Amino acid sequence: MFGILGNNARNLLYIKKFNDKKAIRLANNKLETKNFLSERGIPFAKTYGIISNRNELYDFDFSYLPKKTFVIKPNQGSKGEGILIVKNITKEEQPIHKKKNTIIDNLEKRRAKIIPYKTIPINRKELYHVGEKSINDETFRRYLLDIIDGKYSMTMGNDKVIIEEKLIPGELFKEFCERGLADIRIIVFNLVPIATMIRVPTKYSNGKANLAQGGLGLGIEVGTGKITSMLRKNKVYTRKFPKEFGHFFGKQIPYRNDILFLSSKAQYYVNLGYLALDRVITNEGPKLLEINARAGLEVQKVTNTPLEKILEKIEDLNIQDPEKGVEIAKTLFSKESNDLIKQQKILYLSQYGKVILKNDDDETIDVIVEIDLNKQNNYVTPSIYDKIKQKSDFILDMYENDIILKKPKLIAKEQISENKIILGRKTAEKFLIKPIHKTFEKIEIISSDKLLPLETKELHIIDERLEKLSKRLNLSAKLRPTNYFNELDNFITRKGNYNPIFQYKRPTEEKILETKNDLEKLQEKTNKLESPIKKLFLEKADELTNKLFLLQSYTKQNFKNIAIYNEKLFGSFDQELLKNSKEKVFSQKENNQEILGEPLKLSEIEQLIERYLAEKKIYGVDIVFSYDNLSRISVIMGKEIRISISKHGIFREKEILSILAHEIDTHLVRHLNGLKSGRKIFKSGTGYYLKDEEGLAIWNASKFLPEEYEKDSIYKKYILINDGEKMDFKKLCETARFYYPERSNEGLFKTAIRIKRGLIDSSRIGKGTNAIQNKIYLEGYEKIKEIFKNGGEIDRLYKGKIKIEDLDFIK
Repeated sequence: MFGILGNNARNLLYIKKFNDKKAIRLANNKLETKNFLSERGIPFAKTYGIISNRNELYDFDFSYLPKKTFVIKPNQGSKGEGILIVKNITKEEQPIHKKKNTIIDNLEKRRAKIIPYKTIPINRKELYHVGEKSINDETFRRYLLDIIDGKYSMTMGNDKVIIEEKLIPGELFKEFCERGLADIRIIVFNLVPIATMIRVPTKYSNGKANLAQGGLGLGIEVGTGKITSMLRKNKVYTRKFPKEFGHFFGKQIPYRNDILFLSSKAQYYVNLGYLALDRVITNEGPKLLEINARAGLEVQKVTNTPLEKILEKIEDLNIQDPEKGVEIAKTLFSKESNDLIKQQKILYLSQYGKVILKNDDDETIDVIVEIDLNKQNNYVTPSIYDKIKQKSDFILDMYENDIILKKPKLIAKEQISENKIILGRKTAEKFLIKPIHKTFEKIEIISSDKLLPLETKELHIIDERLEKLSKRLNLSAKLRPTNYFNELDNFITRKGNYNPIFQYKRPTEEKILETKNDLEKLQEKTNKLESPIKKLFLEKADELTNKLFLLQSYTKQNFKNIAIYNEKLFGSFDQELLKNSKEKVFSQKENNQEILGEPLKLSEIEQLIERYLAEKKIYGVDIVFSYDNLSRISVIMGKEIRISISKHGIFREKEILSILAHEIDTHLVRHLNGLKSGRKIFKSGTGYYLKDEEGLAIWNASKFLPEEYEKDSIYKKYILINDGEKMDFKKLCETARFYYPERSNEGLFKTAIRIKRGLIDSSRIGKGTNAIQNKIYLEGYEKIKEIFKNGGEIDRLYKGKIKIEDLDFIK
């Protein structure tokens, strides 16, 4: 086949050219690879033990391993050679009789004294169950001795024995593992996953995922994650699989996005241009078995993919990070890519839209668009139909879905409610349909004496424009470094003794000026109104103006102005609160995490959240798991509402309700209620609302924690943020380690980046070198506590994303 990559071409054109010798040595050393990538957030099988020499081998007591089933691997082995899977350890039934003290025994003992390593003990009684066989302790250790002596080493020199967790296939992967442990191989080049397959053990391969020994190869289309081809007994099937394996065809593999992202991320860190990775899917998600700098080329045959052609296609692409690599892979390597782009667009049973009549003024009519799959055609109310008839061009814009229909065919129907459009099956079947409604009866929450009816339309326009400007001035997005992975790698490589140099995608001076002019015009327009509610819109515009100037200050690295606008947005530190925080943190005993119960599995967390949402009658929320969340859990409230959960986070059974009270009962409920008000400002947040929002969330969360457990993280955070201006990045991480000794280097990096975000040179100290937004968690909590203590109103705060001071305007 044209474009097939051969071994010589692979070695000369790609491995030699793109794979640095040092990086290859790392890939060849399983222990170093595991330690290196684990520090960088790549999930691996757990290591139970390492045996480096003969003395360690004969001293090692396998009965003390956490599980009686485990895997033995040579550290520098390849092609699966030398791997031993121990299913169980039992005791030998037959007693071991003590030998008489003969002349020969005495001779053996004298010889043992001159041997520089211990002899194999004869009194161990363990039996090791490997495959269908049981072997005694002496035979088992002699096998491990072969590994140490380098029998399976690529270098033929002495090697080490790795004893690691035997990965158990998860529920979603079990069907591939009936005859043994299957694995997923991914080939990555230039950060782009280019080919992937599942290697399935069969009865012919003796339970091994080895294609050469009779295993099955299932080719996966990178873009969709679907199984589209199969290799069996050297024959490739692409349209119809043999009956025995027919159920695999078209099946989508679980965790496909995670597998692609983690593979690209691993390549980014090990700096190998051409790399293969082998993974197993467990109930905790995909775990890496090993990486290979000289992967075999059978994946071409299995996936029916000519690698040479693909490698040429992406060789010269300038790809900076793993996310971009995965995005390119999904676009390039999918036969269904065009259909997918359409199908990724979602229609709901009902949603808001606009009919835009294309003329000089572009007249707009607000409509509700409903889906009715029982109808073939599209229908519209007669009043709108008459207007459409008079125009040669119009569009239906379902703006929250990113769907625009150009001149859809509409039929007038009397029975349809005013300003409503019904889309029938012919149009709707082109999109994914979610069985939920996105429209609802709007609830007015503004007191009638605060809003003049004649100004309703003008306030609606101001509200819409403020929302657009608010999205443009999103601090979290603008202050996230674009070279995050590169600097994290540098930080971990140097064991934390490094001050990162960050890069950002900054707004241009022209864009800053344009936004400034937009805000000034909006403030001028709002000031002309007479409705008392205009105060909320002016306050929001003031907050956005301060955000704009803060971003401008970060762009210029003007630290004096950074400090000024940080304080305008989030206030100055409360010295009394700072003093109390230090007393609390340094005087109280460390919380015992066991009070919170056992850690939960990801599947258990997902089920808990689904039940919690159903009890609250909240539907249409996607639950996603992520490896690069800065926090353990967050609610993302955009066009789609998602709950994003960090796969690195540990969630215990007695704290999960506390977390859900924080994220769902506060953040999500206030957002949804604000949405029902029909005004964007109550959905996204009034000016300076965030302190009260976070304070209310922490107050809600605290009600669900055990009485004997007091969460002290907000006090630690307050101290760290205050002290952040006196420390450079690496010193801040050292200090954070004192407060959070359980955190990994990556965890400390994330902690510090929240405080030093926006800085280019993180070695800078002094005023303006610490981002102080997160101090409002504690200040807000103290504010809400005080209000509740004094019998103040709390319930009305749930009507939208508002602060205490806004209640004067709310019903």
